Amino acid sequence: MEKLTAKQSKAVEKLLEGRSITAAALECGIGRKTLQRWLGLNEFQAALKAGSDGAIHLAAVRLAAMVDASLTAIEEIIASPTTAGAAIRLRAADALLGHALKLRENVELSERVAELERRFNDTTK
Repeated sequence: MEKLTAKQSKAVEKLLEGRSITAAALECGIGRKTLQRWLGLNEFQAALKAGSDGAIHLAAVRLAAMVDASLTAIEEIIASPTTAGAAIRLRAADALLGHALKLRENVELSERVAELERRFNDTTK
């Protein structure tokens, strides 16, 4: 696999930051069509996927770190349900726990799919 140029790496970074294709191209000093062409390159797509996977992993780590705080908040609300802001804290804790569960399920599913793809590729060789 070929290594990305400095401009291609910067474009990957800008796209991962959520910039539009037009904005990312402008910030990298390239044309929009050039960036669109790069989006078709395997190595560029791989860099985007790796960056995206890394961001998802970091989000999962942050969510996991907040699960304990969410459970603590729920325990406090159960012990003292009339505390000011209890309903808001409960909704936030519930939402966070729900997202943590969904993310975990998605990670497990992705791992299972990757394993199945690996096994399939091994049997077709």
